[in-house]
Amino acid sequence: IKGALSELELARTELAEEARKLTGHLRLNAPTLFGPQYVAPLVAEFLQRHAHLSLSLDLSDEYHDPAGSGADVTIRIGETPDSRLVARRIGTIRRVVFAASGYLAERGRPAHPRDLTKHECVVRSGMVHSGRWSFYDRAGKAIDVSVTGRFDSNQVAAVNAGVAGGMGIGIAAFWQIRNWVDAGKVEILLPDYELAPLPLHAMWPKTRALPQRTRLLVDFLSARLGNEKL
Repeated sequence: IKGALSELELARTELAEEARKLTGHLRLNAPTLFGPQYVAPLVAEFLQRHAHLSLSLDLSDEYHDPAGSGADVTIRIGETPDSRLVARRIGTIRRVVFAASGYLAERGRPAHPRDLTKHECVVRSGMVHSGRWSFYDRAGKAIDVSVTGRFDSNQVAAVNAGVAGGMGIGIAAFWQIRNWVDAGKVEILLPDYELAPLPLHAMWPKTRALPQRTRLLVDFLSARLGNEKL
């Protein structure tokens, strides 16, 4: 028992020493909806482990060049076309088709993606090909559908709220509507057809060598978000 206690005390001492090694300030940028729900709690946990670190979390859906913004790490959902950045995939975002139960009771449920042309669809405007939704069947065959509706918005929270309010059928990241699904407010549709998932990336400039505190933060976010059902 004495030996086991000595080993435990040694492990605690090593962890405390590791925590003391990390000092300084980190700047992290994340999307406005995803940041508060997923990133902020993990940042709080990370700072609890490293008592001499501080961190600023900036929330924005607009892409800002990390080199110009001063951010040590930028978290973004989707592809990262900027070749000047290192992009490390730290998670995968599942997307689903959904609608309010009231809308479905009135208009019926689509059985195939092409049935969406007969429905009101809530579209996120300002996106490339925003009125064209792409699906894959179980054989991997692509199915592209053009959709329209009476309501659209350039803001994802407004799109989701419009769908939940009965304005039509929409597409959302599953994590955004999980609580509504659990509460029976909305239903997921077309389970036999998949939308391409979106990658979740941590990004930083290629020219910037990562300090230990930044590398450990990225490792921590990757370990935790990689296991989340997003």
